[in-house]
Amino acid sequence: MLKLFIKVFLFIFVSFYSYSQTPFDIYGPFNSEIYKDLKIALKNANQVYKLDLSYQSIDAKLWNKIGQLKNLMNIQLNSNGITAFPNSFCELHNLVYFSSLNNPIEQWPCSFMNFPNLQYLEMGNSKIDSIPNSILACQYLKTIKLYSNADTLHISKNIKYLKKLSEIIIENAVLDSCPKILFKNPYLKTLVLNQTNTWYLPNNLNTAENLEVLAIENNPISYLPWNIYQLKKLRILSLRNTKIVKLPDSISELRNLEYLDIRGTRLSKEDLELLKALLYGVDIKSDIK
Repeated sequence: MLKLFIKVFLFIFVSFYSYSQTPFDIYGPFNSEIYKDLKIALKNANQVYKLDLSYQSIDAKLWNKIGQLKNLMNIQLNSNGITAFPNSFCELHNLVYFSSLNNPIEQWPCSFMNFPNLQYLEMGNSKIDSIPNSILACQYLKTIKLYSNADTLHISKNIKYLKKLSEIIIENAVLDSCPKILFKNPYLKTLVLNQTNTWYLPNNLNTAENLEVLAIENNPISYLPWNIYQLKKLRILSLRNTKIVKLPDSISELRNLEYLDIRGTRLSKEDLELLKALLYGVDIKSDIK
């Protein structure tokens, strides 16, 4: 009985611990010290693996010396008022995790060839307008998150060659075209396109053979392509707050679908009843009365 209790306790503890961790915690050396003062970090340059400079102004002279942190793996920036990266930033070749939020940065510091170990890339409220071709050098990249981009966003076609890339989240940004290229990466598992001015989905859905989560919320899209059934592993589909008026009957062939969100769409009550019949057992969220 005691052994069973211990096992249950450990399971709950591990589950809670994993759930409470942020990406910044997960990436980089486990349990390493998090430096929050750039001046102190530069004095201990060889010992710095994680750097969180969120919500503080950064001295320009110290910022220009960031390249001295040769072992730096995680850097988190938030509301620092920085508009550019110094040239020395390109010397952070061991960077694994990069996040910058609420900084009006206009361009990447240099080619992504300088960051071959990068696994997590996040930019929010910046003026970045593209993911360049050099992203191909980041063959360990797992996650790309882009929020509230101030300009039309162009995504390099090389993104389809990133074999470790499993998650792309783009919110409150205008894509320069239908996101066809995003469905050409066969390794992608999660694709979120919320408020991206997406009018339709491409017909090359068969190439996104491992996609499990697809969210296209707050977009003017009005229909799904008939071959939506080709997303064989799709578990979660959210069409919330779109102009969808009808879903193709082929959606019934999504055998792994567990959750469908159609709140804020233009489907009728009759369409909802048909969906419930076609997708028996699927959790359908709807505000249709």
